[in-house]
Amino acid sequence: MYRPPRRLLLSVGPVAAVFVIWDAIAIAGQVWTFNPRLSAILATLRGRR
Repeated sequence: MYRPPRRLLLSVGPVAAVFVIWDAIAIAGQVWTFNPRLSAILATLRGRR
C-alpha cells in the first residue's frame, strides 16, 4: 500500500479532478456516450447485471 496518502492525493487528485470535469462536459455535450450494455457500473445502477 502507498504509505503517504496525502502525497498520493496531492499528485493524483488534481489530474483526476480535471479528467472528471472534462469527461462530464464531453458527455453533456454529447461528444461521446457510454453504452450501458457494456458498462458494468451503469448496468448495476440500472438494476441489471
